[in-house]
Amino acid sequence: MKKLINNFVLVLLIFLFISGIFTLFSDSFEKKSEIPLSQLVLDINQEKVKEIIVSGLGLEITYKDGSKALSKKEAESTLSESLINYGARAALNFFSSPRPFRPDFLVNV
Repeated sequence: MKKLINNFVLVLLIFLFISGIFTLFSDSFEKKSEIPLSQLVLDINQEKVKEIIVSGLGLEITYKDGSKALSKKEAESTLSESLINYGARAALNFFSSPRPFRPDFLVNV
């Protein structure tokens, strides 16, 4: 019985070590910078933005060159209203995200 517990603890420690290593390296491959909404509008007007994923007040921006950035929208207005108020000229198409259990929206620019 003692050998079984020792083996269980060893397997658990190995699993925690491997998952810790994976966690350390998983975020380092994808650099996301925080940008203000005004910079997002400039990038939209320069047609650099591929898509925007809205999750609550957070925005995940994917650029055409593959880079990603984060931003936040204004709480009191929709994203389209905020972008128009900041001077975005590109047409925005809104459609529901294909993920059924997350209240996100995908914006193609």
